[in-house]
Amino acid sequence: MRIALIPELFYPYQRGGVERRYYEIARRLAKKHDVYVFAIGPPDRPRSESVDGVSVYRVMKFRWEMLYRHAPYVREVEPSEAGDESVRRVGPPILFALSLLQLVFKKHRFDVVDCSAFPYLHVFSSRMLASLWRAPFVLTVHEVWGSYWRDYASNKYLATMGMAVEKLCYDLPKRFVCVSSRTAENLKNYLGGRASQKIAVVPNGVDSAANRRLAKKPREKALSEVKEIVYAGRLVHHKRVDVLIHAFTKVRKVSRDVRLRIIGDGPLRESLEKQAKSLGVEDAVTFMGVLGHEEFLRTVASSHVFAFPSVREGFAMSVLEAMSVGTPPIVVNHVHNGALDYVRNGFNGLVVRPNDPEEFAEAMLYLIQGVGRSEYAEMCQNCLATAEKYDWSRIVCALEELYQEVSRP
Repeated sequence: MRIALIPELFYPYQRGGVERRYYEIARRLAKKHDVYVFAIGPPDRPRSESVDGVSVYRVMKFRWEMLYRHAPYVREVEPSEAGDESVRRVGPPILFALSLLQLVFKKHRFDVVDCSAFPYLHVFSSRMLASLWRAPFVLTVHEVWGSYWRDYASNKYLATMGMAVEKLCYDLPKRFVCVSSRTAENLKNYLGGRASQKIAVVPNGVDSAANRRLAKKPREKALSEVKEIVYAGRLVHHKRVDVLIHAFTKVRKVSRDVRLRIIGDGPLRESLEKQAKSLGVEDAVTFMGVLGHEEFLRTVASSHVFAFPSVREGFAMSVLEAMSVGTPPIVVNHVHNGALDYVRNGFNGLVVRPNDPEEFAEAMLYLIQGVGRSEYAEMCQNCLATAEKYDWSRIVCALEELYQEVSRP
């Protein structure tokens, strides 16, 4: 098959689950099929090149940092008051949508076109290209925004426009691919059930065999004098890292031999560092910034707990990656948390109430000192077993079958 993938960002941009999904899927599909990727690229990369057998065409070049409008902090505020995450600029999605139209003049033939839904505007251009190429159009939905636009947009007019554009996008595909059953259910509810027959769930994955080799023995973790808790993700409001720091403060009152490592960066970093200092735990909290993927995995593998208080995740790939190296996660019970697809409370992790530092602290204390060694070891093994079910080889097989199905006359 000749397959066209249209994410917004692609290699070497791999800062989130969406970018990693398309990279891992594309390079595996390329072993058997002709795979083309059309995306935004960094200024220092060529317009077109072959990456792991994938033909990558960058329809425009843009620095990753310029995609976001980081709101400056003009007053001392708590992270929970600082507003939502780094807000996306409107310009780059418009430019990306327009840049895709240059492909109208290229002679291509594809059997299927798979487009990532976010940030929506390019979906219309992608659908037009799919029609010109006479290829079925598949839309991959990582999360449904819906009313979340009212919280995210800077004013009610942009929020209304965002909701309208998103809903129009959902009228365009032949099939939907959702990355979690939670996202699929939210999409069905959003569309009123009219598209339920068109929705398939093909989740994100991990390289379970490679990651498993990095896993530490549970006994080694249990015997270490200092217990490590780790978070990995963007430092933005809906990730609720402020809740984690508050919870960690309560943990430190019970146990001084515990450390918190925060992997990632974002507009709330300075505010969160001030929070840790004001609560008197700055000596036990390390902000590590953005790490390479292998360094991230090694850091998580050596930790006792993967703490992830985020309330809004299409899939939460970092949680599954933590499980793939044998580290039990703590996640929150929220309708928009896709991690609940695979985290089972007490089996391969813990699930707590959202935005509740007390309960989150109790969960961390349970995993670092309350649980027995054998029970902790069993939970670690259950994490590894769960991750194996989401190996990229299985994910790609499922996606390949879907592509073949939609491409049939």
